[in-house]
Amino acid sequence: MHAQTRVKVLLMVAWKSLFVLVLASGCSERNKEVCCLTAADCESLGLSANDVGSRGCRDGESCIDLTCVPTPPGTDDAAVDSPVMDAPGTTGRCDPAKPFDPAVRVSNIAAARRFVLTSNELTAYIVRQTTNNFVATSSTRVTKAEEFPVDVDDPKIVPASHSDEVWPAGAEGLLLYHRKMGTVNVCQRSTTAETYPAGRQVLVGPTQDPLSGSHLVAVNGDATELYFTKIADSFLYEADGGGTNYSFQSGVQIAPMVIENAALTADELTLYYTPPGGGAGIFVSTRTGNHVMFPQGVALPGFESNDVPFYITADQCELYIGGARSGVDGVFVARRPH
Repeated sequence: MHAQTRVKVLLMVAWKSLFVLVLASGCSERNKEVCCLTAADCESLGLSANDVGSRGCRDGESCIDLTCVPTPPGTDDAAVDSPVMDAPGTTGRCDPAKPFDPAVRVSNIAAARRFVLTSNELTAYIVRQTTNNFVATSSTRVTKAEEFPVDVDDPKIVPASHSDEVWPAGAEGLLLYHRKMGTVNVCQRSTTAETYPAGRQVLVGPTQDPLSGSHLVAVNGDATELYFTKIADSFLYEADGGGTNYSFQSGVQIAPMVIENAALTADELTLYYTPPGGGAGIFVSTRTGNHVMFPQGVALPGFESNDVPFYITADQCELYIGGARSGVDGVFVARRPH
């Protein structure tokens, strides 16, 4: 047999053996709903980086935007499914330099007064106003690729019941800050299986006065920085921690503009907000470091006049908002594309 022919035969045998081995190992069993081709993509779904290679799609489908979809006609399936290096500054889920796509309704979640997530984006805390009071509920999903199920009364947040504002902090939301009867409190638990114990008042300033007459905007991940707006002047304030999760120094004004609703990024550098009175849409402002003043913001394109910012994810890929859009009141999410 000619040497070149013998090499071709050996290569064909090798490829067939590899194909049989893949089938025998069960690698052809693929996830039907989500997919990820890089470690960053897998982690953005709440999966392990080790899932790369086992979260592909079936034959005839391609992995586009972390979802298995029918391969577009005339498209090279291998080319679509091949990992592509993100542009500089992008994450596995989006390009934060790109504008948001049009907001869509968050399935299963009815209109709310507040909607915030734990840092891992798996649990949402929702506040609604009833006839005589406020009700705090929660909704938990398994991965970030899934929709949130219908929220339910959460027996683990009893101390925060009747609170009109809530904010989870710490790992997996082991801390829960909430505003009740005009005063901000904090509850702390050891595991997510536990019920939050009775909270204690959040104290600020040299005389450690209760934080009242203010709206809670954010608490950073390790509860060392507290952000709030004062009802008296609608300015945004930042208060340094005093060594505990309930004791803070006096708040310092960190923005020149008046603010009614706001969402702050996890790095504490970008602020999404609306001015008092509503009807002006959502603005965005970015500062250069902590304790530095935020500059006057600019209008965020693509949003409606009555939109209200609720929560921005750490990677700035998803902005959750409230308000009546096209006559429908609810919770919505605007996502940035790759």
